[in-house]
Amino acid sequence: MRVLLAGFSYPPDAASLAARVAEGLARQLVAVGDTVAVVARRPGPAPMPPRIYTEHRSGVMVHWLAGGDAVPPRRDGETQRLFGEILDAFVPDVLHVLDVEDGPPDAIAAARRRGIPAVADSHPVPGCVLFDPASASSGPRTTPEERGSLVLATIGEVRASAGLETVLEALRLADLGPVELLVLGRVVDHPLARGLRALAEPVAGLALELFGKVEAHELPGLLADVDCVLIPSEPSRSTAADIRHALACGVPVACAFAGGPPDPARTGSAVLPFDRGGAHRLGEILQRVGGDPAFLARLREAARSTPVLGPLAHARAVRRVYDEVLAANG
Repeated sequence: MRVLLAGFSYPPDAASLAARVAEGLARQLVAVGDTVAVVARRPGPAPMPPRIYTEHRSGVMVHWLAGGDAVPPRRDGETQRLFGEILDAFVPDVLHVLDVEDGPPDAIAAARRRGIPAVADSHPVPGCVLFDPASASSGPRTTPEERGSLVLATIGEVRASAGLETVLEALRLADLGPVELLVLGRVVDHPLARGLRALAEPVAGLALELFGKVEAHELPGLLADVDCVLIPSEPSRSTAADIRHALACGVPVACAFAGGPPDPARTGSAVLPFDRGGAHRLGEILQRVGGDPAFLARLREAARSTPVLGPLAHARAVRRVYDEVLAANG
């Protein structure tokens, strides 16, 4: 099958989770014998008029669209013409638009004019992770009792909207004894980082580590001995992906919500909700996580049992959609 993947970003020019998911999908499709091409935007200063740069990466032909009047382009006629040229030259059996909002403009319409079936993701980060969940969650885990401390981690950039002050206040209120807090994420706001260290100093027994930027594939190792991942920031596409990656590592999650508690059927029993900014409720959650071994064991088992697709399973699921679309189009 000839597959054209169209999105906004792709490695190595982009290292976002969406870009890594696109790369993983392309490689898995190539591995099963499909011929795959990718269309993505080239970031940075754009030459005018728009043009195409093409290169081969790991068996995938990558067409970079550079230029245009916006990033991502909306109604750039020249960029649309170049995308049409790629369709005509590659002649895919199916077009897959990886992000319907930020992908090439009018990509689906261009494919339909040529009689090419198209599918589109409404979300740029599909429900998958960048590693094998089975191996990531299968290793031996120590308990707080065995190591003598509770180990927590947050995932996300260190910025004003991250809600990390809520975590530190919850730890102060909970008075849990020895606690290790690993902050996994790029430091965007350095004055805030200094403020967090100052807030952590009077919290008895707390060891705070600002780890810095991490890639998703590093999480299984970093979370191997973490008892609970904390997501205190406002719910978003990014936090949903962070929750999914934590669960795939077999680690339960305490996450903030807004506008009322989340639907338990969607979050699962390994996800513990608290009101955004609710330090008291988060503190209560952490007291139980750290003080009730049976409760923590149930949470870990629920996390390991949460269905999450790894790269291969995700590619197989997407491939089945392609087959269905082609069958429906005769």
